Amino acid sequence: LGFNTQYKGETLALLVQINSFLMRQDHFDYDVPLKERSLQICGDEKRLDGFRLGSNTHLFKGLLSLNDIGAFHAEAPLAYEVYPDSTTQLGLILENQDSYYSFRVWNKKMQHYRAVIYGSGNAFSSSYRNLGASQADHAVEQFEYLGDVDYSGFQIPDRVSSMLDKDVLVPANAWYQWLLKSGVCRTSKDATPERALSAWIQDPELRAQILDLW
Repeated sequence: LGFNTQYKGETLALLVQINSFLMRQDHFDYDVPLKERSLQICGDEKRLDGFRLGSNTHLFKGLLSLNDIGAFHAEAPLAYEVYPDSTTQLGLILENQDSYYSFRVWNKKMQHYRAVIYGSGNAFSSSYRNLGASQADHAVEQFEYLGDVDYSGFQIPDRVSSMLDKDVLVPANAWYQWLLKSGVCRTSKDATPERALSAWIQDPELRAQILDLW
């Protein structure tokens, strides 16, 4: 490692420790999760994770890549159920666990989706990277997303869709329509989610119906 003079004290000592570890390695047979490598180097599984600073590929503000130490950031896993008898290539992602359970039961009979997936709220902002496995292993070409009718419920899928190929992730418009007809409205102090809604829901009629709730 080429040490940057901005690092001193405990951080510099940690870099020296990492450097010593690397000098003892001829090569890495395979990469391991960062916390496991941190335990190996530092004796503390959380030590190196604190230096990611939001990055999934580097430590110490870009000084050291995870690949350099034979590690990777393990994304949150996606819980899902596959329906191999389904003739569709469509998956459904649910923001909430109760909806995930109910749709799994419904889809066992209806076979409308090839896969039903639990997004787990904001965890989907990183776990979406595991969607590729569902596409490759289970022939799912497109995913519909159904979340809460609120700001975060629109912002999360919109943010994720911008990082995927076009039309891989789309709103579950039919289910949003069903929510508007069957759901129970409650008073909310949240701001009108117009900006996030406009980005995520492209259907102007559906968008207007949702905005009417506020």
